[in-house]
Amino acid sequence: KKKKKYIMERKKKMSRSKDLNHLVHLKDEIVELKTRIRPEDTGHIHTTISVLEGRVEELTKELARELDGR
Repeated sequence: KKKKKYIMERKKKMSRSKDLNHLVHLKDEIVELKTRIRPEDTGHIHTTISVLEGRVEELTKELARELDGR
């Protein structure tokens, strides 16, 4: 049973690490996309930024819940 608990904790940490890494890359991509905005014909970039910012918010809340649940 002790080994099972250790494995589960390890999986949680790996998942948390993956989520944190994903969060960093999403934020980097948002910064990059913001440099590509022009006065015209970039509505698709605005939409993409909005979607990515929503995902950043979701991941941030998930990670906060995990940390609170300790």
